[in-house]
Amino acid sequence: MKKLLAITLTALIAACGGAGSEEKNAYAGGIFVGTLANQVAGANESVYALVSDTGLAYTVNTTSAGTFKGLSKFTIKPEGKGFNSRFIGYASEGFEFSNGSNVSGGSISGIIDERVEIVGSIQADGGPSSSYIVRYNELHKAPSSFAMISGNYTHNTCASTQCDGINLNFSSSGQISGNNGNCSISGNTAIPNANVNVYEIGLTISCSDGSDSFRGLASYDAARSSLFIVYDNNLDIARAELMPKRQ
Repeated sequence: MKKLLAITLTALIAACGGAGSEEKNAYAGGIFVGTLANQVAGANESVYALVSDTGLAYTVNTTSAGTFKGLSKFTIKPEGKGFNSRFIGYASEGFEFSNGSNVSGGSISGIIDERVEIVGSIQADGGPSSSYIVRYNELHKAPSSFAMISGNYTHNTCASTQCDGINLNFSSSGQISGNNGNCSISGNTAIPNANVNVYEIGLTISCSDGSDSFRGLASYDAARSSLFIVYDNNLDIARAELMPKRQ
C-alpha cells in the first residue's frame, strides 16, 4: 500500500447550548473553520473540521498558501461543555511532527459553545501545546441523504507524485465504488443524523500488494456540487479530498 498521500486543498477554506441547574453535555457536531497557532512551525494555519453526531472528528490543516499540512482524527465525548481526547495525527509529505515522525499521537482539549465555536489546545506527544479556535459553519445545517450525494466524483490534482487521482461513485443506497490508480475502492456511507450535513464512510482500498480498511467523514456542498471527504486507516495512511461531482 502507498504511504501518506498529500494534496492541496485549494478552495476548501471559505467562508454549539444551554445549561440548567444540572449542566448537560454539549452538542459538538458541526462543520468548523478556524485557525491553529502552531508553536512548532511558528505560524498560524487554517483549520477545517468535521464532527459527526457520533463524536468522530477530523481536523485538516493547511498553510496560508492552501497547502495541505496534515490531519488529525479523534473522538469528542463532551463532559459538560468541555472535552479531552487522544488523537492520531498524520503529517503530509514534506512536513513532520516535533519528534521527526510523519505520524504521532497526542492530546486535544476544548470548550464547546454549541453551533458557535470550539476553543482549545492540541499537543502532539513530546511537542509544545498549540491553541486553536474554530467557528461553526452554516453548511452543517443542510440535510443529508444518500440521494443528495449520489453520483460520480473525481479528484486528480495532488501535491505528491504518489497521488494518481481518485474516482468515486456514491449510489442512491449509500454504497461506494471506485478506483485510485490501479487500486480498487469499495465501501459504504452512513447518515448519523439526517438533519445535518456530515456523513460517515467506510472504505476498503485493494491494490496488488494488499488491501487496507479506512474510516472517515464527508460533507456535501450543494452550491459547489462537491464532496469533501477525509479518512484514515488509524495507522499510517490518511487522505483528504475536495471532489467535484462529474456531470
